[in-house]
Amino acid sequence: MWYADLRATGGPRVSLKTLDERVAKEKHAAIELAHLRGTDVRRSEGGGGGLTLGAAVQRALSGAWRGYRRKAELVTTLGGVVAEFGAGTQLARIDGPRLRAWVDRLLGEGLAPATVNRRLAVVSRLLHLGVEWGAMPQVPTLPRQREPQSRIRWYSPEEEQRVLAWCQKCDVELGMLVSFLADTGWRLSEAVGLTGERVRIAVADL
Repeated sequence: MWYADLRATGGPRVSLKTLDERVAKEKHAAIELAHLRGTDVRRSEGGGGGLTLGAAVQRALSGAWRGYRRKAELVTTLGGVVAEFGAGTQLARIDGPRLRAWVDRLLGEGLAPATVNRRLAVVSRLLHLGVEWGAMPQVPTLPRQREPQSRIRWYSPEEEQRVLAWCQKCDVELGMLVSFLADTGWRLSEAVGLTGERVRIAVADL
């Protein structure tokens, strides 16, 4: 069993447990992104200047990605990126070889090419923002993976609403569960394992 546990300065203690080591590391990094607003994420590891990954993520979340609908899923993905490269790493030092090594690890852990590509899409957008901010000269080549032609496509917003309406009509609890999964991006195992102590109604936080 793996545990992700954090007490932010002046804030509440947040913890979770999972059987998956990678999930624990990603969730822990996501918790840090959500709660450690007082840390100096601008400080670069190894000295030197330059925008750090942690500062870039916080800037993107408070700016370009502020209105992102599935924020919980986005923050979890970014948590995995921060867990891999480190919040204090200069954005400009996340180059092609480091990205390829990360992708190789994800594939080695059994993630599907489509899942890896979705994570790379988030990294690509963050790095493009870094170029716009003048933090790096250009975006490195990302090692996107070839996906099977028969892969499951994404629902359109209209299709999603029809599916949710059908589930709600068949069973109210099923409709609530499917809606929760669609809005948060959680895995089914994470949703059914959710306990009361991990829910904070006052701040709408899980």
